Amino acid sequence: MEERQTGQKEEEKFWRQVRGVEYNLLEVEPKEREFLAFFKSSLDEGIRGISVIEKFGKSETLAMYANTLEEWDEMIGGTWQQDGKKHLVPEVDTESVQEEVERKVGRGFHQIGQLQGQFSCVL
Repeated sequence: MEERQTGQKEEEKFWRQVRGVEYNLLEVEPKEREFLAFFKSSLDEGIRGISVIEKFGKSETLAMYANTLEEWDEMIGGTWQQDGKKHLVPEVDTESVQEEVERKVGRGFHQIGQLQGQFSCVL
């Protein structure tokens, strides 16, 4: 801590400079870990949400339309191999997505910390 005397004549006043006070007064919410945990849970929830969607060609209510489209596909592009699964199966490499997000979020929080440090001369 550093004490300095102000230039007031009637009474002497001192102020103290506390190192790092800007990080206590200007707190970032949510914290980096909380943000990443929310992102991961949102990504997982989104993938689960997609995987319950019934494929167009497997829906009983849309069978007539699917059959028509299959005939059209065969005329235009040849036969199409289906995987036989009734619901969508998203092919997402969640680990690489999460690693990239962690890298970018870490860089962003680092920049926030640098900006907070600029307030030390004011506080």
